[in-house]
Amino acid sequence: MVAHCRVAHETGVKSENIMIAENGNVVFVNDKKMEVIDRVPANPVMIDGKNVGDVEFSVIDERRKLSKEGVVNAVFLIDRRRKELITEPSIETKGFLSDKFSAKFISETKNEVKKVIQKWASDKGSRKDLERDIRSFLAGIILRETHRNPIIFVSVLEA
Repeated sequence: MVAHCRVAHETGVKSENIMIAENGNVVFVNDKKMEVIDRVPANPVMIDGKNVGDVEFSVIDERRKLSKEGVVNAVFLIDRRRKELITEPSIETKGFLSDKFSAKFISETKNEVKKVIQKWASDKGSRKDLERDIRSFLAGIILRETHRNPIIFVSVLEA
């Protein structure tokens, strides 16, 4: 809005005939005066595909975070009785690591996550405890190594 006012002034419009109004201001204008006389609700309207206005700000914030910070998806298959990994952990990153750095980082991280799983097994924790422990570990190492804070999904499947 300020830029619009500057352009108006530069093109010869007198300062007293320029107003910066805010969203929702009701402005009365005639040949003698210009003034804000009222205010009406003027909240932003979010459009999501076919839906208009139904998008919550939390959804928009999450999308913003995904676009800036990326996402990590980690899946682990655990033997329920023996409390140990059945297969190699699956860790994928999207949107924040180059392919070259990602492969090395994931390989090193998998080895460290195995230690988190061994500690969890000795503590006799629940599946939810393991998911929390892995998410916390991943968040810490990712922040420390990349200075990023991606959304982290951890799934522990039991067999």
